[in-house]
Amino acid sequence: MVRLTPEELSRLEEQAWASLERFHVSRNVLDIDEAISAQKQVIASSPVGIPSLGVRIKALGDSYGLRFEKSARILDACAALSCMRKACRLGAAVDNDLAKALWDAGVALVQRFGRENRVSDLDKSVSVLQESVDITPFGDPSLSIRLNALGIAFKRRFQRHGRYPDLQSSVTAHRRVYELQPCSPAYMNNLADVLSVQAQQTDMMSDLVESIDLLRLAVETASPNDQHLSQYLLNLGGNLKLRFELTENKASIDESINILKRAAEVTKEGDLDQPANLMTLGAAYSQRYERYMDPTDIHAGISYMELGLALTSPKDRMLPMRLNHYGKALNLRYQLSGDISDLHEMVVLRRKAVTLTSEDDPSIAGLLDELAVSLGEKHARTKDLDDLDESIDASRRAIRVSREDHPRLQAFWKNLATSLETRYHITKSDNDLTEALSIFRSAIEDASSTGSISSTHLSDLASALCARYQQTGVLAALHESIRLYEQAEQRISVNSPLLNTLLYNYSNTLRLRFDELHMIEDLNTAISLLRQVISSTSEQSPDLVDFRGHLAQAYFQRFQESGDFDDLQTSAGMYKNAAYSPAGPPSIRVKYAGAWAEVLDILDSPQSLEAYGLTIDLVSLVAGLEQSLTQRHSSLESTNHVVTKASAAAIDRGEVEVALEWLEQGRCLVWKQLHDLRMPIDHLKSAHPDLAQQVLSLSQVIEAASSKHSVSGERMLENRTFVESEEIKQVKMVREWDEVLARVRELEGFENFLRRSPISDTLSHLPVDGPTIVLTSTKRRTDAIILAPSPSSGATPRLFRLSEFDVYQADMLYNKYRRCLEGAELVNRGAWGEKWSDVQNADGSVRAVRKIRKTTTQEDTLQSVLEELWERVLKPIVQHLGLSPSTDPSERTRIYWCPTGPFTMLPIHAAGIYGPNRVGTGEALMEYAISSITPTLAALSDRVKPSLAVKVSNSRESVLLISQPETPGQVKIPGVTSEVAAIRDVLSHLGAVQSLDGDEGTTDRVKSLMSLSSIVHLACHAEQNTEDPLQSGFYLHNGMLSLSTLIQRRPASESNSNKSNAGTPISFTLAFLSACQTGTGKQTLSEEAAHIAAGMLAAGYKGVVGTMWSIPDAYAPMLAKEFYKRLVEPGGGGIVARIDTSRSAYALHCATEELRRYLGDSEGALLAWVPYVYFGL
Repeated sequence: MVRLTPEELSRLEEQAWASLERFHVSRNVLDIDEAISAQKQVIASSPVGIPSLGVRIKALGDSYGLRFEKSARILDACAALSCMRKACRLGAAVDNDLAKALWDAGVALVQRFGRENRVSDLDKSVSVLQESVDITPFGDPSLSIRLNALGIAFKRRFQRHGRYPDLQSSVTAHRRVYELQPCSPAYMNNLADVLSVQAQQTDMMSDLVESIDLLRLAVETASPNDQHLSQYLLNLGGNLKLRFELTENKASIDESINILKRAAEVTKEGDLDQPANLMTLGAAYSQRYERYMDPTDIHAGISYMELGLALTSPKDRMLPMRLNHYGKALNLRYQLSGDISDLHEMVVLRRKAVTLTSEDDPSIAGLLDELAVSLGEKHARTKDLDDLDESIDASRRAIRVSREDHPRLQAFWKNLATSLETRYHITKSDNDLTEALSIFRSAIEDASSTGSISSTHLSDLASALCARYQQTGVLAALHESIRLYEQAEQRISVNSPLLNTLLYNYSNTLRLRFDELHMIEDLNTAISLLRQVISSTSEQSPDLVDFRGHLAQAYFQRFQESGDFDDLQTSAGMYKNAAYSPAGPPSIRVKYAGAWAEVLDILDSPQSLEAYGLTIDLVSLVAGLEQSLTQRHSSLESTNHVVTKASAAAIDRGEVEVALEWLEQGRCLVWKQLHDLRMPIDHLKSAHPDLAQQVLSLSQVIEAASSKHSVSGERMLENRTFVESEEIKQVKMVREWDEVLARVRELEGFENFLRRSPISDTLSHLPVDGPTIVLTSTKRRTDAIILAPSPSSGATPRLFRLSEFDVYQADMLYNKYRRCLEGAELVNRGAWGEKWSDVQNADGSVRAVRKIRKTTTQEDTLQSVLEELWERVLKPIVQHLGLSPSTDPSERTRIYWCPTGPFTMLPIHAAGIYGPNRVGTGEALMEYAISSITPTLAALSDRVKPSLAVKVSNSRESVLLISQPETPGQVKIPGVTSEVAAIRDVLSHLGAVQSLDGDEGTTDRVKSLMSLSSIVHLACHAEQNTEDPLQSGFYLHNGMLSLSTLIQRRPASESNSNKSNAGTPISFTLAFLSACQTGTGKQTLSEEAAHIAAGMLAAGYKGVVGTMWSIPDAYAPMLAKEFYKRLVEPGGGGIVARIDTSRSAYALHCATEELRRYLGDSEGALLAWVPYVYFGL
């Protein structure tokens, strides 16, 4: 570097001083930049050891300090500190200069930590600020400022690492500040703040009292124009809220809310304290609601919190905690209203809070625990095992990231053990229960060493021991459980919010011991405990329904033991109260409504119909629109037999129409919901077009959202969060749908818009070409309800009791039928080509039919199933109807069967005697009648009603043929190619026939063309997904076309070439599903008709040909050809040939009969031609 001459150095120094003077006047940072640049050159050119060097370095340090005050750049503060240290060593600066530089650097480091979360900045800031304070003499006016900064740094480091000594040091520093400046509201506030934090750590009420007193003084002494007044008020309100948490003194929470309201009022818009004020005010309202249950408090609390969150910056370090607190408020509202969207949103928000928080942040453990608890609560409502698994994972993670001295570590362990015990009850995993027991025992051992065993410690272990007894039957575990509950009851406070839960669990354990040992005092004590629990539980509590239900069960147990009918009457009354509990989930209430009905049956009370009617009303609430289709089906599995039980009770009391009403109201709920979302609204459109558009838009959005496939099992956090968010949107859309429907129903003439039609309306629009027969079977009775056609007055129900058949026989018959199909290995269409046996055909030739596995017993044959079904069910009905067999299909009666319960799973259309047991004619239903199946009477009625029916015909039927001979990943089925070719040959002269073969049949292409086609024929593999029925579908070239996708599809309009029908939506008249298992549902969802054929009816098709099991590839082409031959109405005499889909049932009947004539009636032949069934009109 070139050395400057003394004259040049002098000029540079003058230049630096001039720049500094200008800066003091202008505050232009360019001036201070010039000064620093000149000063650095002077120092660089100064000889080492000259007396003026130290002065120059100090002057540079002062300049850096000035620029730091202007720019707040940490580099300037650090440079200033470096200069001052050098100047001190050279004797040119005093301690106060260094203390000022240390303070600047310390403050800058604290500020950078706030911006960038650099943990190392905290340690450095504490170090330099402590040094600044240490060298500042007592009496220096800057000491209080520097102590205040040191106190803030210690507090920040405590918040980051959770080390209690840092908090103590912060309190010490702020107390010294207050002693130096006892009249400063700001310093009062700062000391009060750290005392409040210390109180939360130690539960020292004296710290909290001192904090509140200081804040009251700060508020009283602050000037009305004090810019920090809102913060003082905020902290005072927050501390009063904290005192309420510790003391439950209502005056504290009331004052807290008033103070926080004042804080919100004095806060200027845009003030940094505004979000904190609103969030704290909202939390105070929520706390008051939690204790005193005034609904206006929780609604106010959530409103304030929503405002606070909206004003919170995404980068605000308090955002995770605010999301967490808002989630708690949503959970409180959920407990009040039962609105599941609040539960979903709570989980989403708490997941977000976790993702926004780093792993080494001391708050992460608490946030993870709150998330775990939220997921556990959601699981309790949704029964989604993934929620419980995620809850356990979150608890384990909370424990893993916690320090050994974390104040909530024991609570984290408790929540983990509770979730493990819950999962044990579902999965029966011994590992889960063993780990839970180990955790609970360890908690008691740890608490015993300090003499702090609580009622919670004892009741937790008692619950797990009860589960161990239920697992092993070892009475010692049950006795120990009861002993622990007794001790817990003695220790718990009568005002504890956990008291009811403890007593409820204790009573259930006593009832278990009663079941084992029949000690009546156990049952009496259980009843007493449950009565105590119920007397102290609010009507708005969602737990009340179970409390009442279990008390009803206890009274019923005592009735069974003693025979005292007073106990039975009391049981009935308590079941009724449980069933009508307003806050209880419908899925729980329906269980108790059913139990109420059964007790009333024992009492032979006419009130039982009220109870059964309530079960029907509740079933429809179990599967609401806010759930996905898959979730709805899952929810309905637990209520599968409720509806048929109720209908049987109504029949017993002579109320056949009520029985039909209930069967219609409580069955096929999911299809009914989809039907309502697709209802024509032309009348509403013409009268109220804007409202009609809202109805239409919402219905389409809800239908699409409902049909989305759940990602159950996805464990990636972002995927589960996305699904939760979509579910929240769906719930809110359903809420809006309900509001719009309410507005429509307020309009004159629309009072019954989309309401369920009365059964009389349904009965007056049934087909007139043959009887409609409802089949129902329960433990109580088995009946055929015959609805004879009457064009003028509608069908009148006629009851025919099937006294030789009951539900037990139906179940045994179904199990035999299932074993038959399993033995035949009828999994898919292509499997028929694996094994063959010789079967004599009608023409004397030999055709191959697949062998039956050797594991099939002589009794487990389709022949025996069809024979028993004929002899016990169908033959008595045919005889009652007075039908005669006919060799001419056109003379056979048309019968529309509406099977319920076990009948939905059986091939009633083919019942008869076949094979060697057959003698002459008239031994099979198909010789008397042409059968159609309908899921419900309404599904049939809606196709008959002139206002709702599918058009009698399109202007020209358009046919789409799909064949997939070599679907990737599936068995080859070459017969589909010849099948489609045979159909094309039959329909070639009719024109509008289009086919997609092999790789032409992609999911998008098929879906698009199906919307343009009135008839679709699918010759391919299909899959009936019994776990997720809406994901059943057809295997095409590039994947599966699912039922959920098809249901969303809507018909396109006819082309303008046909002017009379231009713009009219195409009518979906027929779907021929030449695939396997398309007409087979799930046994546990028998009342929902959750199969592909019913789904195609729901998608709008007038009629559907489906199959009950896999079909032979070799004979499908023959049957299809015969079917379409009979579907074509020949032309001539000026009449154009056309397809008449009204003949579909007849065509399938005749085609099946042709195949039967060809193959015969052997077991193998039956498996080939029986599976074809016609659904619809």
